[in-house]
Amino acid sequence: MEEEKPLISITVCVRDGVQWIDDCIESLKNQTYRPLEIIAVDDGSTDGSTSCLEKWHDEKAEVPIHIFTQPPNGLSSARQLALEKSSGEWVAITDIDVRPGQNWIENLFAESK
Repeated sequence: MEEEKPLISITVCVRDGVQWIDDCIESLKNQTYRPLEIIAVDDGSTDGSTSCLEKWHDEKAEVPIHIFTQPPNGLSSARQLALEKSSGEWVAITDIDVRPGQNWIENLFAESK
């Protein structure tokens, strides 16, 4: 009998990084590890990042994507909000300008055993 794997939450925060959002969220959504959720926080963007993120919001997808917004309180505050909203037993943090390989979370989990 295969051991049940824990839910892992990936968090990512953005302020005025609309040009990075689609590629980043796509690379997170395409991770091979399951179960997985994505928590994204917009930290007071003024460049259209909020509306770009909101189009990704889908709580019923195979990989649920949750979008939250806050005033421009800073990266630490945004990461704290993402952590508070995460449901995962584990939390992985990345940055909006990063494109993790498909096996990023799978490899992290495998190394933890």
